[in-house]
Amino acid sequence: MDIPKPPNGLDSPETANVANATTPEPPLPVWMQRACLVIYVLFCLEVGLLLALVPWTQVWTRNTYSLPFDWLRTLAQSGFARGTVTGVGLIDIWLGIWEAVQYRDERRTPAPAVPQDPNRTTVN
Repeated sequence: MDIPKPPNGLDSPETANVANATTPEPPLPVWMQRACLVIYVLFCLEVGLLLALVPWTQVWTRNTYSLPFDWLRTLAQSGFARGTVTGVGLIDIWLGIWEAVQYRDERRTPAPAVPQDPNRTTVN
């Protein structure tokens, strides 16, 4: 049994031509790219440090949310859970540093100059 395709669906030639004809958007201004990078790196470092250090403090062991549940307290105080959370924090720190090191500005390229035809005469 064949299922009919809707007109102007994703598989239609009209949609394919429109998708091929669109031009990519120009990159953000350089100052905005750099500001986003700084915010992202600071966020990764802060969250990473929090995740790496908190499992080994009293905040983690004397948690009021896990006190009523013995199984949750036991799980949270296990070395496996602490190590896993610390590992996620270290990965987060690594991601922030990696993004800072690998950053490259995406500059806007000027529009190419249109070559003038020497045989063409202009009418003023």
